[in-house]
Formats: sequence, C-alpha cells, structure tokens
Amino acid sequence: MTRPFLPSRVETRGTIGFFRRKNGASPATLPFLGFMLAFFPGLRAQGWTDSLCLKCHGDKKIRTMPESYRLAMVRTGNQASRKRPPHFVEKLYLGPGSGLKGPHQGVSCASCHENIKTIPHDRFLPPPAGCGGCHPRETKAYDAGIHGMRKKSGDPLAPSCGDCHGPAHQVLPADDPASPVHPLNISRTCGSCHEKKELVERNKAKFQGRVKNYWESVHGKGLSKAGLLVSATCADCHGDHKILPSENPESPTNKARIEDLCEKCHLGLKAKLEKSVHGRAAREGNPNAPNCQTCHASHKILSTQDRTGFPMETPGKCGSCHKSEFKSYLMSFHGKANRFGLASAALCIDCHEHHDILPPADPQSSVSPGRLLHTCRNCHPKAKRNFIYYHPHADFRNKKKYPIEYFTWFFMTTLLVSTIAFFFLHTVLWFIREAVHMARHGRHSRREKPVYIQRYPLYHRLTHAVIIVSFLGLTATGMPLKFAQSTWASSVMHFFGGPGVARTIHRFCAVLTLVYVLMHLGYLGRSFWKAGLKRIGGFFFGPDSMAFSLKDLKDMAGHFRWFLFLGPRPKFDRWTYWDKFDYWGEFWGVTVIGLSGLFLWFPEFFSRFLPGWIFNVALVVHSIEALLAASIIFLVHFFNVHLRPSKFPLDPVIFTGCMTEEEFMEEHPLEYERLLVKGELEKRKVEFRWGKRFLLVRILGISAFMVGLLFLVLIFVGEFQSIFSNGGLK
Repeated sequence: MTRPFLPSRVETRGTIGFFRRKNGASPATLPFLGFMLAFFPGLRAQGWTDSLCLKCHGDKKIRTMPESYRLAMVRTGNQASRKRPPHFVEKLYLGPGSGLKGPHQGVSCASCHENIKTIPHDRFLPPPAGCGGCHPRETKAYDAGIHGMRKKSGDPLAPSCGDCHGPAHQVLPADDPASPVHPLNISRTCGSCHEKKELVERNKAKFQGRVKNYWESVHGKGLSKAGLLVSATCADCHGDHKILPSENPESPTNKARIEDLCEKCHLGLKAKLEKSVHGRAAREGNPNAPNCQTCHASHKILSTQDRTGFPMETPGKCGSCHKSEFKSYLMSFHGKANRFGLASAALCIDCHEHHDILPPADPQSSVSPGRLLHTCRNCHPKAKRNFIYYHPHADFRNKKKYPIEYFTWFFMTTLLVSTIAFFFLHTVLWFIREAVHMARHGRHSRREKPVYIQRYPLYHRLTHAVIIVSFLGLTATGMPLKFAQSTWASSVMHFFGGPGVARTIHRFCAVLTLVYVLMHLGYLGRSFWKAGLKRIGGFFFGPDSMAFSLKDLKDMAGHFRWFLFLGPRPKFDRWTYWDKFDYWGEFWGVTVIGLSGLFLWFPEFFSRFLPGWIFNVALVVHSIEALLAASIIFLVHFFNVHLRPSKFPLDPVIFTGCMTEEEFMEEHPLEYERLLVKGELEKRKVEFRWGKRFLLVRILGISAFMVGLLFLVLIFVGEFQSIFSNGGLK
C-alpha cells in the first residue's frame, strides 16, 4: 500500500485536538505529539490522511448522496444511514469551501471514521465510532435520557446526534442562526420528529397536536413572528441531551419541579404562588393543588396580555376545581357575558388576582372587606361603599344563604308559570271553540264593497309600530343573554356583531321604549284634561276606559262557558278583557323591566342610595319578567289577534286603523249599538283605499309576526336545555 501523505497543518492540529480530547493530554505534550504524528503517521487511525480522502471527496462530481443510494442503504439496514429529516442532506463533496465547519473545523476524517479498513472503502460506509470520544458529558446525558434509552432498545424512530445537530460534515455551533439547535430553530428540529405520523400514532395520547399547539402559543409566536430569543424553546423546558418524561422525578417538567422551571424566566411568581391558597394546599399535601401547568397548560400557553385570549379562558379553568362557584358565576351577568366573549366582563382573575390568591379573611386579599371596594373600582371607578354588598356568586335558589334573592325568584317564577298556564289553557280552548264555530258558520260575511269603521287613530298605530321595533329588538338582543347556555344563543349574538354591539342595540331599544311610554303618558294627560271634572268618572270607569271592571270578570266567565259549549258568546264593548290584560301587562312589564334594567345599566349611580344586593334582585326580576313578557306576546297576544282561525294569518286593523262593519258588529256589538244610538257611527265610517301600501303593511306585519314565532321556538328550546343541561343555569 502506498505510504500515506504527510498531514497538513490543519490535519495535524485536528488530530492533536482529537488526541487531546480523548486522552486528556496537557498542553506541554502537544509539540511532542505533533512530532510523532508528522514522522510516525501510523499512530493515526489506520494512517489515513485527509488528503487521501479528498482524492474522491474533493471531486465535485460526487456532489451529494443520491436518493436511490440513501434508500438502498436504508433497505440494507445500515445503522449509519437511518432516514433523517429532509433538511439534513449528507454532502459527499468535501472540497475547498465545503468541508467541516464550526466546532468540527480542523478535525481529521480519521478522528471519526476510525473503522475504515481499506481505501477506497465500501459503498456503504460503516457508522462512525460515535461522538462520545470528544463529547463524553453530552453522550452520557443522552444515554440517560428517553432518546438514548429508546435507541439502545432498537427503536428506529429514536433520534441520534445527527438528527438534531445535522450531518457530521455540516455541524454548526449552537449560536449560529443556521444551526438546527439555534434557539430560533431548535423547536422546528424537535417538531420534525415529533410530528411524524408513525410517532404520533404510537404515542397519540401524548404527542397529538403538541407541535401545533406550541407554535400557536405565546412562546412559539415569540420565536416565529417576533424572533425573540428569550422565548422558551423545547430545550429550555425539556433539557437538551438528558430528556426525561414528565413522570420521571428528575425531569424539569415533573409536577414537583414545574414551578422551578417556570421561575427561570418568570421571576417572582413562584413566591406569590407559594403564599396563595393554592401554595398552602400544595404544602398540606393536597394532590389536586394547582401549579403553573394546571392553569397555563404545557404547550398551548396563551398570552396573558391579550384580554380576549388566555384571560377569557380563566373562568373555565378555575371552574374545573371550583365547580359550585363556577356554576353561580355563570348565573351572573359577568358569566353570561363571558360566554359570548365580552372582554369587559369581570373574570375570576379580576376579583381574586392571578397568582397571589388569598382567602377573604386575609387582610391582603383582594376580596377582603377592607380591599373589596378598591377591587370593584377597577371596573366600576365611581362605585360607592354600598356596591360591595353585591353578591357576584349569588345562587338565587339557595334559600338559606341568599333569602332575598330566593324569595324574589320564587315570586317571579310563580307569576311566570301561573300566567302562562292560565293563558295557555285560554288559548287552547279558544282555538278549539272558534275552529268549530268557523266550520259551522264560516268567516265574516263581506259585501262586494265593504264599509270600514275607524277603530284606531294614527297616533295609536304609530305607537304600536314603535312598540314592535323596540320589543323585537329587546327580545333579539336580550334572550341570548337569558339563555346563554343554549346552542342557538351564540349564533344570534354573532348575527348582531357580538355582545358589545348587541348591548348597544338593547339599550337603544330600551330608550325607544321609554320614549313611547312618555308619549302615551302625555296622551293620557291630554285626554284627562279634555274630559274635565264633569266626565272624570267616565274617564276611569266608562265604556272607553282601560280600567278593569266587574263586567270584565263576567265577560271572561261567559267566554269560558262559550269555550265549553255551555252558553252564548258574551257581548264585548270597545275593549275586551284580554285587550285590557295586554294593556296593563305592558305597563307592568315596562315598569318592572325598565327599573330593573336601569339598575343594571347604571349600578354605580344607584349604589349611592341602594345596597349592592339590589342588583342581584334586579337581575332576577329583569330576566324572568322579560321572559314572561316575550312569552305572553308571542304565545297569547299573537294568538288573540292573529292566529285564531277567524283572524289568520294577520289582523291588519292595528296597521290600517279600520275594520269592516261586519267584523265590528260581531266583535264589539255593545260599542256598535252605542255609536248607532248616539248617531256617531256614520262619523266613524271611512273609505279604505290603500292599494299597494296595504300589501306592504301585510308583508311587514307578517315578517314581524314570523320573527316573534321564531323567538318563541328559541325560548322553548332554551328552557328545555336549561332544565336538562348540567351547564350554566339561567
């Protein structure tokens, strides 16, 4: 065999460095080693020099390892040619400008390829002796980790040094931005293996979605979008070479050590956590005591700065342990608004702080009596002392703890159930009786040119139009909050552009309601003034009055007898008993809903005069009374004036202001006879020539009617889901 070439200066320096690292030679021995290597090349591994290797690997035609060659090596089971990630392509050309770089620059070929016996060597190059000769500490750590243990067991998916650091000829220092283990790249390097299909399927419970979650986390976004080297990488949490599963007590991600791990970057939070109720629970040996990972997860860690991100998830995280408090939170306005993503809604962390959570009895607690007002003022800056008596976790069904809220709820629920039950029976019986009547006698007989009688002046019709707009607007934006746990609520809220927009619409419709109430009160005052003292009795008790009288009770009793085929239908005057119920129901509803709504709208103002628990009462009253109003309008009023067989599909009288003389005679016979006797009937007769406008009125009326029926269905669905779901109560 031809005598090997003498080594160059670079080759000698690399060999000396290799020898020193393997044998621990001192600096004083280096000249002697250089002399020995220069004149006794046989001391080197097999005597091969880099110059000899470059006779082949310095030829540019060799380029890189062909794909077919690499696959053939995989098929033969050559351990040195395991399938690596696509960005690790082994370069076979090692000529000038493309040789070893970084920490391996100057290391001779023979330092790693000690087991080459002949030149030229076999096509399938035997594996190098390993990295342990030069890197014993890293190799020992690797062998003790999960990757090394799996490698020893023959796991083909277990990574080796080259899988992380790149091919041996292209290893770069860790601080080089092009290195696979640079902080900007190391998480991608880990992800290239941990998102492999074979590995994910084998460890589905552990690896599913972890890589994706990391890149969506605040740490991953800090690296990928902001280029922040301080962002935590896989190696920062799991280590670099001695990577252990979290179940191992020595792992930095073990439950017992996770706080120390986070403390490396998030200084001071561990001390706060140890002083909190959670830290005390951990010291007392509670296995369910939360730590950093409990709240922030492991890989999908969201930013705490974005109010719509991690903070909005905290109620659900707290609720996983504090179930009763979470249930009562969902019953409050704060909890309902949180379901729809209203960022301004109070969260657990707004009242109880983040890490230094203390019991209310502790004077330093944010919810202690001495600091509670300050905590409330973070959201309600003008709140007064009375404000702190609001119960954010009040369960109105808990009679012992919250008696005022309980009895309010009991009264309002009894009113709701009894009213709906009575009028539901009234509606069913009326439908059956009128269907029979229609089958026997048909609809009202009409002339070829019907005569119309004016029933409602323009003022009443305009007022009714405003009521339709405001009531449907209030219902559409309020009912999703009432039934926040229902599947349809979020869709309706999204339709209005989110809870912020819906809140604005709701308040606008509330103002609109106040406007028509004031208009009507002005109309009543004007009518009262025109009546004068001589006719004051007629104003309150006359046939045109909306006040209930003994006749209304007799009419209702007679109507029920007619329902049951036990007597004739009563003769009604200008206003029937159900008309008066609608009228006074509107007054009751506007008053109760309006006042309770004002309390909820301006809590800071009313806390100057009223204790905070009044807002708990207001929420119960506002919620149940709104449900009662919507149910009566959509279930009872719609039937009385539109859905009963003689009126279906729509009674246009409130839109046009007039009705045929035949209908007037049949439905209000006493008023008809009175006007006829007084000679005022002719004055009420009008010509009805609306043409296309009448078609438009019908379209608008039926549209509003259909929207009301839709919400009636949604109310039933919401009630059903609230009864049978284990989620948030209303």
